Amino acid sequence: MIKEAKKITDIGIGHLAQNCKALTKIDLHTTNITDEAIQEIGEHCHQLLSLCISSCPRLTDASLVSLGQGCINLRTLEVACCSHFTDNGFQALARITDATLNFLANYCPKISALTRLPNIKVHAYFAPVTPPPSVGNGRQRYCKCCVIL
Repeated sequence: MIKEAKKITDIGIGHLAQNCKALTKIDLHTTNITDEAIQEIGEHCHQLLSLCISSCPRLTDASLVSLGQGCINLRTLEVACCSHFTDNGFQALARITDATLNFLANYCPKISALTRLPNIKVHAYFAPVTPPPSVGNGRQRYCKCCVIL
């Protein structure tokens, strides 16, 4: 499946976004898309509720800005292994009300400002079935590297 994901292009996603505006879920995990594809999604897919862009190494903050401007109904954004995303990009998501942002902290090394985004809830990918007890300040630890903010 990952081999097939590499065949997905910005042009293909652009056509999909322009012709399937009612999409509510898109999974682009491990594709070679760029900010251009996400800009098309932000411009055309205003009903989008869930987007996975984990392991898309060519994406930058411009993608997050596009999502923050166009996909204001977004509820789940899965991001991991996206080394070009920074705090500035995530600030652009602040206008999305009640968004849930899923990310694995140590694979997004330039991100630290998530605590300043009150409408974004952070969840770890590898959470156990039963949450462990709270760890300091009422925050729960889900794995060694991730903390609910």
